Amino acid sequence: MRNTALLALGFSAALVMGVAAATLDVKPGLWEVTTQGETTGLPPIPPQMLAQMSPQQREQAMAAMGRMNQPHVSRACVTQKLLDRGMTFDRPGNNQCAQTVTGSTSHSLDVNVVCTGEAQRKTTGTMHMDANGRESFSGAFNMVSTDGANTMTMKRTLQGKWLGSDCGDVKPHEE
Repeated sequence: MRNTALLALGFSAALVMGVAAATLDVKPGLWEVTTQGETTGLPPIPPQMLAQMSPQQREQAMAAMGRMNQPHVSRACVTQKLLDRGMTFDRPGNNQCAQTVTGSTSHSLDVNVVCTGEAQRKTTGTMHMDANGRESFSGAFNMVSTDGANTMTMKRTLQGKWLGSDCGDVKPHEE
């Protein structure tokens, strides 16, 4: 469950930077993204995985779920190549997510996302983003992940700010 919580936060950051970088009129370089909001419910974890978890691991996983409701700050290196390639959430080898851009300009973006995973697990959601100039963006996303037995809902707001053209030791997202 802890891995699922961390995966959700990682997915959030990758999704946000993929959208902000590839579609909105923003600068390449080092970006800082702050997300905050609420995560409720239980993540869809296969019963066999739950059965293998010790009571301590389950306790750690629940603590990680609680931390998901706290603000999260991440940094990402956005290259010009990433900006030029166009809108995509997909990473090489990921054929489980489909996206539909429902509205797009250089200053705003609306996207629907559907991801299917193992067995009956499915994640759906929407995202809206606004570029507030070339050095900042704001937005929100709502995601629901379920396997029919457990459902987790994430509602988060986003604030992104450009820190500079030099990414330092932060590696670029996959191109």
